[in-house]
Amino acid sequence: MTSTFSDGLCQQIASWYGNLHRKKKGAPVIKKPLLDLAGRNTRKKPPLQKWQAFSALYYRPKDSPLRTEVKSLFDQRHEPTAVQFLADFLPPNTDIAKTEFLIFLGAFLRNRCTHLSSDEEEQVQAYIEQQEQVAAEYRNQPWFAEDDYDDKPLLAENRYIQQ
Repeated sequence: MTSTFSDGLCQQIASWYGNLHRKKKGAPVIKKPLLDLAGRNTRKKPPLQKWQAFSALYYRPKDSPLRTEVKSLFDQRHEPTAVQFLADFLPPNTDIAKTEFLIFLGAFLRNRCTHLSSDEEEQVQAYIEQQEQVAAEYRNQPWFAEDDYDDKPLLAENRYIQQ
């Protein structure tokens, strides 16, 4: 009896292991390389769009009056007259009453950026230029593993090699 039990148990384990490691019929799994040899992290990224900078300046602060305006309009999205002005900024064939909040927010911000005052326009452009400078400094700085190498001689050697 014990031999049939152990044979059955071994067969169950073998089938489980085989099922666990068989290839799936879906899309092949692409393993990412350990090192970024293509330079994807050091490439120049496109500058922020105007609506993204506007969002960072005027929508993201927690006490922003723009947040309450967006929230109230989102709650009124079932009334077509209240949010009809956003229809041009939504993807085609989109029902405003069924849109998700992030899509609604993006459409609102794009619409709002078409009506910026001159002061807001200057602040948005300054923010975009500032973010480009920060990205350029980050791109151009050398990479170091750790700076705390006072009592760790291997880290000091690693820093020397990296320089």
